[in-house]
This record gives sequence, C-alpha cells and structure tokens, in this order.
Amino acid sequence: MVHKSFLRDKKTKIYIIIFSFIFSIFLIITIGRREFLNEYNHNYENSFLYLEDSKSIADLKNNAMIKDVNEVIKADIYFLLMDESIENENKIVLPSFFNKTYNLGDIFSFNLNDETYDFTISDFYDTEEITTKVYISKKDFNRLLLNNKSGHIVIINSWSNLDKVNNYIKNRCGVEPDTYITSTSNMDLTVSLHSFNIYALVIYVVFFIICIVSLYDISKDNKIKKKIYRSLGYSKKQIIIKNLLNIFLIFFISFIISLFLSLCGMYIFLK
Repeated sequence: MVHKSFLRDKKTKIYIIIFSFIFSIFLIITIGRREFLNEYNHNYENSFLYLEDSKSIADLKNNAMIKDVNEVIKADIYFLLMDESIENENKIVLPSFFNKTYNLGDIFSFNLNDETYDFTISDFYDTEEITTKVYISKKDFNRLLLNNKSGHIVIINSWSNLDKVNNYIKNRCGVEPDTYITSTSNMDLTVSLHSFNIYALVIYVVFFIICIVSLYDISKDNKIKKKIYRSLGYSKKQIIIKNLLNIFLIFFISFIISLFLSLCGMYIFLK
C-alpha cells in the first residue's frame, strides 16, 4: 500500500518523467559515442605510426592500447611489409587504388638507399583509403634487410587514444613516432570527436547534478512522510528500507521507460 501511494503521488510521477528523459539522453549519448568511435576507428583503419628501429619494441606489443607492431622497410614513400603468402620472389602486392594506373604483371619500381628495385605486380589488396603499405615475399624482405635498416609500424586499437600512445612510445623508446593518417572521409573526424566528447561531458555533468538535486528533494519528502510511516507502526530501520526502495523504484521505472524510448528512437533512426 505504501509503495502504491508513493507511485500515485504527483511528485513521484514528476521525478519519473524527469529521470526517464535524462536516462534517455544519457543512453543515446553513450550508445551514440560508441557508434561514433567505431566509425572513427574504421575511418582511420589503415593509419599507423612509424618508428625507427628501437630496442623497446617488445614493450610496445604488450600495451593494451596497441593492436599490432610490424617490421617494415621504408623505401621512398612506401612501407614494405613481409607477406608469407607471397611465394614468388620479385613480386609485389599493391593497394587497390594503384589499379587505376597499373595492371597485373606491370613493373613497379621504388628507390632504396639510392638503388632502384623493380618488382612485378602480382595482385592488389582491397582498401578504401590511399595508403603506401605494400607487400613483398619473406625472401625479398630478408634480402633487402641485408643492406638496409628496418623500422616498425604501430597499429593502434583506438585512434581516439593517439595522443596517449604517442606519449607512451616517446617515454618507452625515447623518440616520437611519425604519424601517417589515411582516411575514408574528407572530414576531420578528430575535431568532430573532440566536440562530441565535450557535449557528452556536459550532459553527464548535468545528469549527475540533476540526480543529486532530485535525490536531495526526495529525501526531504521522505522526512515529511516519516511521521506517516511511524504512525503505521514502522521502525526506523523499516522506514530507511522503505525510502531506499522508493528511490530504487523511481530509478528502475525511469530506466525501463528510457530504455524503451531509446530503443524506439534507434529503431526509427536506423529504419
């Protein structure tokens, strides 16, 4: 009976409406940020950091922010990577945007330490971006290593952590890596992500403030109702439990409503 009368109270209904709205905004921002980060990382999928040969490379592979570390040979603007699936020597696999100017079987040349190397194009790999990563066989890679130095390209798990990864590499390896950005979009999504994070932070702060103010207001109402609970024979412990249950009910009902509204909103948006 007490809970039913509490839920019928006008102020309780107002609290549920307020929290339902705030929770809905909170869920939309949280889900939206996750989707934006996925799109952001996909946009810079073939981007990487380049680092000259370092003794601390093994440490980088154990960092949670770093997805992969690959040994490369830098030739002109190209980064030569080893691909063990390429069996024949003097063969090279180029990114797909090269097929506009080259055909399979054409000769592709690059300079390395003032020496020109000619390779036959054996395939093109699919990519949406303009990238300079090319693949050669293990034998060719090791042959070129005999007279040339290698470096490493670092692939980041999330490009939103670029500054953190740069600082980590600088502290561990003593040098700042070169950043090579390739993007599927003409927009600068880094600026968009920064703006989105600011808006999300403002909403989170507002959400927190409203929760505190509302909880304070609810506690004031509960003090007024304390005499009613006492007259019904409730002990102090039972009153505290009742008050906590009332607060839980407000949050639970508001969350269910906001979840339903958020799912409806996402369904309409995706449709």
